[in-house]
Amino acid sequence: MPEWAHARAALLTRRGPTLDSGAGAGPVLPLLAMHLLLPLPAPPKASRLGQALAAAQAAKETLSFLLLVVPLSLEVPLVLISALPGLVLYALHLYLARGRATRVLALVTWLLTLADELWAVFLYNGLGAPLPAWRLHLSHCLGLVISLLALAELARRWWWRRPPVPAGGH
Repeated sequence: MPEWAHARAALLTRRGPTLDSGAGAGPVLPLLAMHLLLPLPAPPKASRLGQALAAAQAAKETLSFLLLVVPLSLEVPLVLISALPGLVLYALHLYLARGRATRVLALVTWLLTLADELWAVFLYNGLGAPLPAWRLHLSHCLGLVISLLALAELARRWWWRRPPVPAGGH
């Protein structure tokens, strides 16, 4: 048994005052300090593919903003307003690329990215024929593909890490 488990068992077997039952009835260790003795499970690490997709999305967003959004915003100022949600998602993609995010944060980020890319595809599709708008439209279509790949990768990882269903159980 690990050393932390011996210390935990020793503290839990000693009796002392508790919050709910009076003197001598419960463990001495306050409930708030239990986390110091119990090892917390490490959150699942992001896969290399997930990190690469987040880095690719961040790189795509960087190039799109510098090469397409800035020149197009001189002609159509609405483009700058539509880029604001993308800045928050850009920061989240950089965080995902570092590999420290949980799967839930990754899922939320990729779902929001998918919604943002879909909205942008429909928005820029209606702008007409200027070449920068068409390139920006293609950039958002690439973002859709990256987002769908990232969501598929997350679904695959969740499927593989499911606990097995017992035989004859539901």
